[in-house]
Amino acid sequence: MTTNNPSQLKTILENLEVDNLARDTGFVVRQSRKIDTASFISSFFQMIICGKFSLRLWATNLSRLNGSSVSFQSIAKKLDFRQEPFFHALFQKALLTKMQDRLNFKVNILLQSFHRVIIEDSTCFKLPKGLLDFFPGARLPHGRLAGGRLQLRIELKENKYEAIALQSYCQNDKVFAFDILKTLQKDELVIRDLGYWAIPVFSQIIQQGAYFLSRLQLGTSVLSPETQEIIDLVSFLKKKEKQGIKLLEMSILLGEKHRLPVRLVAIKLANEETQKRRRMAKVQRHKDTPISDKAFYLMSWNLFITNVKSNIWDVPSVYNVYNLRWHIEMIFKCWKSKFNFNIFFKHCYGRNPVKPEIILLLVLSWFVLIYVPRFNTYTKAIWNKYHRILSPWRFADYICSQLQLQLPLNIPKAIPLIAYYCCYDKRKDRLNHFEKIYMNFLS
Repeated sequence: MTTNNPSQLKTILENLEVDNLARDTGFVVRQSRKIDTASFISSFFQMIICGKFSLRLWATNLSRLNGSSVSFQSIAKKLDFRQEPFFHALFQKALLTKMQDRLNFKVNILLQSFHRVIIEDSTCFKLPKGLLDFFPGARLPHGRLAGGRLQLRIELKENKYEAIALQSYCQNDKVFAFDILKTLQKDELVIRDLGYWAIPVFSQIIQQGAYFLSRLQLGTSVLSPETQEIIDLVSFLKKKEKQGIKLLEMSILLGEKHRLPVRLVAIKLANEETQKRRRMAKVQRHKDTPISDKAFYLMSWNLFITNVKSNIWDVPSVYNVYNLRWHIEMIFKCWKSKFNFNIFFKHCYGRNPVKPEIILLLVLSWFVLIYVPRFNTYTKAIWNKYHRILSPWRFADYICSQLQLQLPLNIPKAIPLIAYYCCYDKRKDRLNHFEKIYMNFLS
């Protein structure tokens, strides 16, 4: 393993002017003899690379960096509600800084009609039982667990983190569905799953001159624009299936109350995919809540709603674009499996509800300041030289073992090694995920 130079991490933070930020938010009231802000944060960043976390390890890293002994109790005092504004300010400044380089690839032609493409999803994680009152989780036969839910919003075309929020596990995605309307602009596209389903949100997106793509919530009334009558979707699709039609689209009114004009797209699934979806539904459904015959049949179709016109997306394109939502799932998986994301929350002992949020903000600040700009920079450089796509999985493994990537980028020296070990394998039969997003593969 290459020896890390934490002073370079400290330089990155000093360039961000974190000392001024600390004074402005009250994180630092007077000059400390042992703990300066840049060292405090960079010593935490070192733990992310190691995949280990404890207050003692944090204090050890900080002591080694400053050359003076710091107790873990001193660290703990910096993780209370009075210091929370600083960590929020740090993360927001990290999001706005130019250090978060952008990807400038030629974007998939299906996305070129939109100024921004926003995908949103959430992931859940366990917390110590001491935080149960603040972060109630799932109910189990032996009691209730503490758990949190992380909401993440990403701009897909430039691979930027747009917004992040920490909630209780019990606050489902629908609670967060309206939040995007605060920042949504004209000609932007929103791709979200059924957890965010809310017809009033779809209506407001249209009013703001933006676009959306979502799966259809089963059980939602679908009406004919001509007759204003409810369409029996099961009978309609069965009739089309008998006619050998497997791809179709139509204009509908969504919801008997709202009657929102949208475009319905239906794609018949292969038999293997249908059976797999039905098996999963049976496993996930409570044994006392049977699946209706109508819902069981509709599982054999992919049903989407959107306000994007057919001259921009044909029926197969709707399916291809919706699949790009898996980009955010890949990010969550990378966080958890490559950087041991969950381990930072397992050590949030006690009844301090602010501590997991502060830890989260520090972890995400590392991703925004260190990981994302390096991933984007090497992705562009390797594509320009080798015409290959960098894998976030393999790059995560590499950055954990080659800590010099924390230092100022040495692109010419690192490119050949990273290109050899960290790129997707070339396949003739299918495209990898990043090719689907950033390459104009349909032109």
